[in-house]
Amino acid sequence: MDKPAVLIVGGLGFIGRHLALYIHENNLASEVRLVDKVLPQLAWLAPEFAEACSQDKFVQADASRERKSPTLSPERKFSPTQNTSRASSTEPMVNNSTT
Repeated sequence: MDKPAVLIVGGLGFIGRHLALYIHENNLASEVRLVDKVLPQLAWLAPEFAEACSQDKFVQADASRERKSPTLSPERKFSPTQNTSRASSTEPMVNNSTT
């Protein structure tokens, strides 16, 4: 069975970074993409998050403003998507429907 690619919106917040670390340490996903408006260098990440929240897994975007981001690889389907951000909008940032 193939592992899913996981998109975590708000990936550098408290819940997002711990979720990314858990997924990384347990090898639960083929790919993890973190989306956050804060850069990893400014997120006060402890050393244990360095690999799970590395720059190559990160895309900077504001989920409360952007509806689609071309840097998220439109040909890549992320499922499931976990929104851990405090964005005020309830609309999804990226449409991940596979139907």
